[in-house]
Amino acid sequence: MSTPMESSEQPLPGEAPAFLAGEAVQKTNSLALISLIGGILGFLSSCLGPVIFLFIFPVLSPFCLGGGGLLGIAGLVTGIIATNQLKTGAEKGRGMAVAGIILGALDLLIPCLLILLVPVLLVMLGPVVGNVFSEINSGLVVP
Repeated sequence: MSTPMESSEQPLPGEAPAFLAGEAVQKTNSLALISLIGGILGFLSSCLGPVIFLFIFPVLSPFCLGGGGLLGIAGLVTGIIATNQLKTGAEKGRGMAVAGIILGALDLLIPCLLILLVPVLLVMLGPVVGNVFSEINSGLVVP
């Protein structure tokens, strides 16, 4: 005689465990995941572009900054589309979509801030750099 399965009993082979019976598992929205991945990759590319430009290999820097902008746009757009799709509540992934939107916006703002800040830093540090070079040149003996 079969009895209903109690919570302490193990399920029979082929049966679903009691805690899964009747529960619907929500699927993650694929656009939210794409938005998060694009935002992270674009953010890393935007942040690492100046480092690559200054220290490692200057030729790669424009590709890094451009890639960051393109990935930022992709993360921003797919995140907005995903949040609109997630309003129905059939899927999960709202946090990933919001993170993709934020990182995508930062991907677009970082190059703009660099374009604005580099000339300001050059103007502020120009006299200091000039003094350093003049002291170095004054100490050099040219034959």
